[in-house]
Amino acid sequence: MSIKIFIEYKVKESFIQQYEEQMEKVLDSLPSFGARQIEWFQNGKQHYIETFSLPTISHFVAFRKMRGEKLNQIYGCLDQFMEGGIDNIQMHAVKVK
Repeated sequence: MSIKIFIEYKVKESFIQQYEEQMEKVLDSLPSFGARQIEWFQNGKQHYIETFSLPTISHFVAFRKMRGEKLNQIYGCLDQFMEGGIDNIQMHAVKVK
């Protein structure tokens, strides 16, 4: 069993380049959480989606907490790039057998 994660959000148009540069660090950090099958893509002009699998629900709970911390060195700076900040991201998890 694994957990498939879906993250969706809108990036401020004036910050797309900075956001995409920071996302390289974000994507590089995901395997340290046990993430596999990592995908990141743009779905519309400012709309982005991330998907990946985590091994357990515990991994997801820890990741979700860290992803929401504005002081986190990797994820926190995304707050300034997103419409509504990191509090406005949509994150969903689905169990996969």
